Amino acid sequence: MIRYLLVTLFLIIIPLSTTFSQGDDQYNMYTDWLKLSLTGKSQEEIEFSFRGVSQETLEKLKTRMRNHVIENLKRMGLQKLILRRRDVDDLHAIREKILTEIRFSGMQSDKELVMEIKEEFGVKLNTL
Repeated sequence: MIRYLLVTLFLIIIPLSTTFSQGDDQYNMYTDWLKLSLTGKSQEEIEFSFRGVSQETLEKLKTRMRNHVIENLKRMGLQKLILRRRDVDDLHAIREKILTEIRFSGMQSDKELVMEIKEEFGVKLNTL
């Protein structure tokens, strides 16, 4: 009876551990990207540290980072801030919030992110 229980547990644990390890690699790359960006690394330096990763995987990671930035800007209520702006100083504050979020995510050189922000919020970021 105990032997059957051990065999059953063994057969359940092995597939579960391989399933979780496949997703862990992407999670680790995402957290590694964030750690590097929060230590002040630029996007080029971060991408260089991922030089052993395939281009396809790096693009998936960058897409995830872009989505992260857009979602954080939505969560902070950027659209409401844009609609309530009263003067040029408000626009400068909005621009600084966007640039800060981009810097924190380590996506300073990503032109596609700038285009997505322009499409989502109607804000042009000419200089980064």
